[in-house]
Amino acid sequence: MADYTNWLKQCVYRYEGAEPIKTFQGAGPGNTSFIFYGTEQVDETKLVDVFARHGGKYGVRVEWMFRQSGQILVSKYQSGIDENTLVLEGMGAGAESVHFDDGDLMEVLTKPNKLQDTVDIFELEDIEILKSMVIWKPNALIPINDDDMITAVLGLMDEVTALEGIVNVTADFWIPDDKLEKLL
Repeated sequence: MADYTNWLKQCVYRYEGAEPIKTFQGAGPGNTSFIFYGTEQVDETKLVDVFARHGGKYGVRVEWMFRQSGQILVSKYQSGIDENTLVLEGMGAGAESVHFDDGDLMEVLTKPNKLQDTVDIFELEDIEILKSMVIWKPNALIPINDDDMITAVLGLMDEVTALEGIVNVTADFWIPDDKLEKLL
């Protein structure tokens, strides 16, 4: 489990038996914001270069545009639990919200300090968890409608996630369905 001692000052999460996970921040093209999770191996000079080539600036503090949440991911198929049961169990365990996608994934969001309590209750109820962690969620989403801006934002995402040591990404943009369909 994570040790969140002084996480706000250091922005470093330390997981037992794993390398430290750090957060890296930057302002992307079109007033977008990014928070990347990565290991100590991340080469920040490469982040500076990637952000600059796509119209952004690495190192800009953007965490104020996000909030921390506890996240629990559950597979509908692996766990054998249905959506209604998960909502009832999640809310009973102190979850703030429960979200579903069109497929297999179900997401339970909690306050960061309630994450472990909720995980413990799920384990007592034999609800199989794929992953649980504290994440950054955007306070608001910025629509990206311009084709060139979409290309720049997705190019930034592709290049950064391909860098060694990058583990996960949180961003505050969304691409409207009609624009997204053209890309697929």
